[in-house]
Parts: sequence; structure tokens; C-alpha cells
Amino acid sequence: MSLAFTWQTASALDLDVGLDKGTRDMIEQLPPAIRVQMLQLLKDALPLIDVSVSSYITQIGTVFHDNLNDAIRQVSCRTGGTITNASESLKSSIGWVFFGDWPAGEIVASHVPKGIDQLGKDIANTRAAIKIDTNLDAIRTAYVELLHEASIVKCSSYASDDAPVVMLTIAGRVGQIMDPAMEYTTLLDSPGGPICSFLSDCISVRVQYLDKYLKTADVRDVAAANAMQMVDDLPPMPASPDWLSYSMQAVGLQHFDIAPYETFLLQIRNIERTVEVTKVAREKKAQAEWDDVIERKPALDTFMRNEGASMDASAPSAQDFVNMICRHEDAHSSIEKLTSDGQQAFNLDSRRTTDWGRLKSELETYKAREESWIQRARNAVPEVAKSFDFHKANPGKRRTPFDFPPCPGMG
Repeated sequence: MSLAFTWQTASALDLDVGLDKGTRDMIEQLPPAIRVQMLQLLKDALPLIDVSVSSYITQIGTVFHDNLNDAIRQVSCRTGGTITNASESLKSSIGWVFFGDWPAGEIVASHVPKGIDQLGKDIANTRAAIKIDTNLDAIRTAYVELLHEASIVKCSSYASDDAPVVMLTIAGRVGQIMDPAMEYTTLLDSPGGPICSFLSDCISVRVQYLDKYLKTADVRDVAAANAMQMVDDLPPMPASPDWLSYSMQAVGLQHFDIAPYETFLLQIRNIERTVEVTKVAREKKAQAEWDDVIERKPALDTFMRNEGASMDASAPSAQDFVNMICRHEDAHSSIEKLTSDGQQAFNLDSRRTTDWGRLKSELETYKAREESWIQRARNAVPEVAKSFDFHKANPGKRRTPFDFPPCPGMG
């Protein structure tokens, strides 16, 4: 019995979009409409993997950045720097992560900055005010406040003569805090509760997680992603300060620089994401190879069905035996190639265990049947077999005046 009509439904495995676990968890908690939109944008970008893994990873960041910038850009602005109708625009944006619970559908910062210069100062002052013992949630809240301010500056700048320049500048300012804000949200809003509460703890927890992750990930993906080299290239891990330094930084007597912590956390996530994208590239290749096998298999199914009608009969004709001898090589090669290519696709993606097991079993059955047919044909018309073998070895020559003419192959 042929399984040709069952493979199409079994062949399509869901491809991941190459996100690290933390980001996947964060997206899973988004409202359905936003989640679907984000995943669709990432799926649309998957062909970039065929260009390079790094191209797709860059696009992942672009999707998040553009989506949040759209949230800020699409809201309605009123005189005085108040953003109204925010809730409606945020229903289809990842901005919901930061702004979604803002009351009354309005975003109003604690003060309205005078302009882009003030926004830049506010960002610098906020980061400088963070201390070693500042709670991660407080940092996240401060960054969200800055995103609110950025949206208000946009509102107040739309009508200005230099609006295009201001918009680009604001995008640059937002870029300073967007990735760290997303990182803090990912760490704080984990399904099992906050992963960590302070920056020094977050570094330790994430380093331990990355070490475990790389040990359990597919070794092929870790190697192809060059992940271990990426680990070696990490900047020095921010050291946990001793008691004296901690105390001095906590009270502001010693400067605390948040930048190395944020850089380190973001690079750890990038390593994890690179391995995940590399896995997707492998699975994507496996899917393409599997689809090619399934596309070629119906030709073999047709041959086996047609030949079986004659060769499985009680008394095949002489012409049936001749045809079998002529087509044996094509049939044998087709079975071997489909088996080899199917095995390769399975090796690339072992989730296909059931599909590959069924296909392999059917191809083994085909091979046994075809071998029994050719042996029967060779025994029935030995002169045809000898003539065919001679012409294969000596193309263009005649063995005897009674040689059979060339006969059609499998196709």
C-alpha cells in the first residue's frame, strides 16, 4: 500500500522563529493580537536566514524596535504634551509591554521635557542616578518613564521646522534605553516570577543559565553559531563589588556605571539567540530537503504501482521482463537516492522520527520488491539481461546481430 497521499500533511513541521527562551516567554504573555502580529513579522523575515544568521538576528532587533517606535508614532497628540487614545494604538504594538496598563488611555510623563536636548539630559541623569542596590523593577520603571518622555517630545516636535532631524535624534535616544528596557522586562516578567532583582544577581544568574544552555543545546548548533568563541569574546564580567565598594556605591560616594552590566546582559542574550537562530537555519534546511524528497516520491510510487501490476502477476509476458530489466537501474537509483536524502533530512531534524520511519519502511519494501522483480526477469530472459549489461559497459557497440534495441527507462 502506497503512503504517497499522507506525506504532505505529515511533512510540515512548525519552524521556530529563533528567539531565546526569555523573549519567547515575554511574547507569549502579550495580548493575542500583538503576539500573532509579532510572530508573523518574524516569520516573514525568516528567508533572511538563507542570506546569513546575522542578517536575521539583526532583523529580529529591527522588528522589536520598529514595532515600539510605531507605538510611539501612531498615538494621537494634544497640545501640552499629552498623548491620548494610547490604549487603542497599543493594542497592536509591543508598546503594550511598557504602556499597556497606563490609566485612562493617556500617557502623561511626570513632567513635560522642553525638547530633545532635555530628553537627552534626562536619559543621562536617569542612568547616572542608578546605584548598585537599585531594584531592577525601579530601573525598568525609570526607563519606561523615559520612553514616555520620548513619545511626548515627538508629539511636541511634529510641527517644528526641523521635525525630521528631531525624529531621527529621538530614535537614537530611544535606542539607548529600548534594548535594556526590553531586557529588564524579560528578566522581571518571567512566567515563574522575576529571574533576578538586582543587576549583580542578574549577571550571575544569566551566566549560569548560559553555561547550562550551551551544554544542553545541540552541539551542531553551538558549533555552527561559533557560540564558544562568542563567550570568549564577552567583555569582562562586571565584578560584584566588595562590601566597602558596595556601600559607597549604594550611598553615591562611588560612581556606579550601569553600562557594563547592560552590555554584558544583552550580549549573553545575543549568544543564546544566535544558537537558536542557527537551530532554525538547520531545521529550515531539513524542511527543504524533506519537501524535495516528498516531491520526488510520487514518480517512484507510480513506477512501483505500474510494474507491480505486471511483475506480481502469475505469468508476466516476455515484454514485461524486458521492461523490468531496462528500468531496473533507474528504479534502484531512485530508491537509493530517496533513502539517502530522507536520511539526511532526518539527521538534520530528528523531530521527524515518525515521518522518516514510515517513509524508510516503505522504501525498504519497494527495494525488496524491485530486487525480486529484476531477479525474476533475469532468470526468465537471460539473453536480454546479458545484452543489456553489455550495452551498459560498451555503449555504441553491438554484441550480436540479435541485440534488443534500447528500451525506455523508468520515466
